[in-house]
Amino acid sequence: MTEDIKEVLEQLLNEGKNWAKLATPVKGVHIVKMPAKGKLKAKLALEINPPLKGTEEPSKRKGLFITTQAQLEAFFEAFKERGLLELMGKVDEINEIDKYNSEPKTSNVVGTIDFPK
Repeated sequence: MTEDIKEVLEQLLNEGKNWAKLATPVKGVHIVKMPAKGKLKAKLALEINPPLKGTEEPSKRKGLFITTQAQLEAFFEAFKERGLLELMGKVDEINEIDKYNSEPKTSNVVGTIDFPK
């Protein structure tokens, strides 16, 4: 990670408004400032909320928030499981899920951050 990226992230954490987002080069992934709560300090998290195929809108109102590298690695491992996609398809059938949700979306993206891929 370059110093410029670290500086931008530190500025977001120290000066950004709660729930402010920075876009990343990865479609559907933002850096979000999560507010302090009780004894927990404010922190940054990845919000993963990719658009569904054929749309530009996020797939959910709120995405999946990940606050540590260990959490991200655990999700990677879970998503590698064979049969997970098939299982989710069956859940969609039971829930009668439509592929596209027409719920209106709002954005609180305040800027963009770039990082090496």
